[in-house]
Amino acid sequence: MRLHHHLSLLATVSLASLSAMAQVTPGVQVYGRVDLGLRHDTARDASGSKIGTQVATATNNGLGLMGTEDLGSGNSAFFRIEHRFNADTGAVVDSSSFWSEIAVVGLQGRYGTLQLGRQDGPIYYGLSPDAFYGDYVGGRGERKAGADDKFNNGALYISPAWNGVQLYLGGTADRVVASNGQVLDHAKAAALKYQQGPLMLSAAVAKRFNGDTAWGGGASYDTSVATLLFVAGRNDGKGYAGLSDGIRTTLDIGAIVPIGQGSFRVKFNHDKRETATTRNVGLGYLYDLSKRTNLYLTGSNTRVTGQSATNAFDLGIVHRF
Repeated sequence: MRLHHHLSLLATVSLASLSAMAQVTPGVQVYGRVDLGLRHDTARDASGSKIGTQVATATNNGLGLMGTEDLGSGNSAFFRIEHRFNADTGAVVDSSSFWSEIAVVGLQGRYGTLQLGRQDGPIYYGLSPDAFYGDYVGGRGERKAGADDKFNNGALYISPAWNGVQLYLGGTADRVVASNGQVLDHAKAAALKYQQGPLMLSAAVAKRFNGDTAWGGGASYDTSVATLLFVAGRNDGKGYAGLSDGIRTTLDIGAIVPIGQGSFRVKFNHDKRETATTRNVGLGYLYDLSKRTNLYLTGSNTRVTGQSATNAFDLGIVHRF
């Protein structure tokens, strides 16, 4: 409770300071997202009780601050910090860090972008296509074979685009200490993305903190009638004993079809681990009230090896600012 009190106090003071700074500092932008709705889930929680119907969030609620400064000759400095919270209670999502989503400072110019701090690694950019952006119950399912590690004290370089080709290179200065006291590897990763017209192709590889190596590829293609999406990933499970995630393969196929003032979305996700296989089928419709606000209704059917199938749906509203 004391930690939560200190974090709440820190949040109040920080947000007041940020609001004042944004009003007086040119080039600083406050942004965020607030989402709330209802979710019904036939799955059971850790205690064995059915989850049932509850007020819930379908996407990540966030509040952030970003800004740039022109340094001349086509160069600029920038920063971005973003806090995550639960809209239903207002509670901090990650009690160990306030700016848990991203906290970076960097430089950008004709030779690319270099940013330092807490952030997603290159595999995030290489294996990103998803019909639901990884959100909503319709978007359930792992796409990166578990390699979703955040980089603390990380460095990320993003090259300029050369004929549609862009390179991402990243790593961490820190070595993570596991719960058993073992000092783990520096994380490092690379991704390559090609974007030309309606076609996007990508590939990524990562050496993870726990010693596992993960890799995969993604693609999307806009046919003008629908955008088709594909991602496949694999984790070799050759990391430290007791810390490795084990061998894991993932496959995600989806489509986004514009209909009226919104879009119909569908996806199939297959996640195979050493002990079980999970299959998710997701459907949904996102209705755009404006460029910043949408209503959503999505559903999913989940099947896990040796367990009964479960169903879920959510409906609500998302506002971005």
